[in-house]
Amino acid sequence: MHVVMTAFGSRGDIQPLLALGLRMRDQGYRVTIAAAPNYRRWIENLGFRFAGVGGDFGPWLKQQDTKNPFVLLKSLAGYIRRETPLCFAQTLQVVRGADLVVTTTHIASQSAAELAGVPCRTVLPTVQMLPSGHYPPMGFPWQGLPTKLNRLLWQAMDLLFNRMLKGPVNSERAKLGMGPIRSFLSYMRGARPIVTADQAFMDIPSDVSSGPIQTGSLTLPAKGDLEPDMETFLNGGDPPIYIGFGSMVDRTPEKTTKIILDAIRLSGQRAILCAGWADLALPSASAMVLMIREAPHALLFPRVAVVVYHGGAGTTAAALRAGVPQIVVPHLGDQFFHARRVYELGIGPKPIPRSKLNARRLAEAINAVLGMPEMRRKAEALADEVRRIDGVALTIEALLTG
Repeated sequence: MHVVMTAFGSRGDIQPLLALGLRMRDQGYRVTIAAAPNYRRWIENLGFRFAGVGGDFGPWLKQQDTKNPFVLLKSLAGYIRRETPLCFAQTLQVVRGADLVVTTTHIASQSAAELAGVPCRTVLPTVQMLPSGHYPPMGFPWQGLPTKLNRLLWQAMDLLFNRMLKGPVNSERAKLGMGPIRSFLSYMRGARPIVTADQAFMDIPSDVSSGPIQTGSLTLPAKGDLEPDMETFLNGGDPPIYIGFGSMVDRTPEKTTKIILDAIRLSGQRAILCAGWADLALPSASAMVLMIREAPHALLFPRVAVVVYHGGAGTTAAALRAGVPQIVVPHLGDQFFHARRVYELGIGPKPIPRSKLNARRLAEAINAVLGMPEMRRKAEALADEVRRIDGVALTIEALLTG
């Protein structure tokens, strides 16, 4: 059985499919990963057949103003419109000969699979991609709104996406002799989406229509060892604070680095600072701060005192499994929703939106978490619950049984 997996976006959008692909490959399935060409080396180093689909998402994202969700949404729609013809052409080639297509909201995958006559299943990393009155659509920073208002926002979002992106999809489908789609967001979710979010963290709301099923997070296994400098730093004192914002870009990395370093100084803690796509960098060497380019979450997070991060789905899942308290600094997308859930579950303080991040707020949050052992006990208890579920195995079962 040949399984083609398609992904769009940052590393965090691709990594869950790699976890799924590794397990399926071990079970004898032939797996092809289709993603932007800049991920070729990473994917091929894991032994997968790689297929290039679409362009590198990073350069576009690094040019964006992530503080205004409406401006960002308009720019994203323009980027997707430009990518749509190429994505359709390339994806049509990739799925030929496939027996199953698995995608993370890739714009051409549903159509390519339909044309090829093979099933296509969408993997959603968060329940917030399902319309509900319990939360607003992704990208809205305002959480805890009345149910009626959330539903109105979902209706408005559906209309907005149809206006911006339904046309380009239908244009490509018409070239292939296929009928038009009626709702862009419904098309992207697919008929029977699989929500790969940990149920102990967020459950599918009761007002979501039947169809979606929930399995659990797709995490790569913790293999190998930490880099020697990380190991030395960890062993050199009390567990440090981890701070990193993943694929979130930053137009003023020097200013952000200063905020973080001032917060570390005010808190009196050691820290590991991950550069990420924000290109954070220490101005000089420091005995209290270790600078790293990227973090092996599964190996590193269980050994830190607190995880300070952006709230992306993949990093959230890793922090949950590590059983450590979290301080979430949401930037965009589903991060505001995840940040609220962390606070509601008592495993982190109130989130600090990126637009309100300063040294005093971050230092106070760090000290508050360290002064609340109950918060760590709750995080550890939640981790025990999350780790009992094998999300990869349940997802494979859902894919194969329909």
